[in-house]
Amino acid sequence: MEESNKKSHAGVAVGLGILGLIIGVVGGLGFGVIAGGLSVLLGVIALVLGIQAKKVDGKGKGGKITGVISLIIGILTILIFLSIGSSIRTSLDESKTPILYKYGPKFKYGMVGFAAAISGDNISSDDLSAELNSISESSGSTTTTTSESN
Repeated sequence: MEESNKKSHAGVAVGLGILGLIIGVVGGLGFGVIAGGLSVLLGVIALVLGIQAKKVDGKGKGGKITGVISLIIGILTILIFLSIGSSIRTSLDESKTPILYKYGPKFKYGMVGFAAAISGDNISSDDLSAELNSISESSGSTTTTTSESN
């Protein structure tokens, strides 16, 4: 009975590491830093269980590897979404894009966080689309002017 418990730590370590990878990558798009934090947590648990399994029965290499990768993916997810949230605010003009200026930093919580913030204040999709179009038009006119001057 005790041997099956020892082997299960290695399998659980791999499973948690893989789950952390999936949550970090796929969940990061939807939930940003929250998914990144969960990925880091699962990566740490997988790494610890992998180390314990390695000490007990020589197995656990897969758990350690997936744990480390899950940690890296989770940290990268956190850093990427924090930087997206802060760079949106610094790159936009509040007078031209008030909706994106106000709610852009919510992207650190992924698309779900951004959508929840906007829907909580009853921002219409037409207003948001108009702001996005104004940004694309202003960047399009800059490239047109540059190409015309050549």
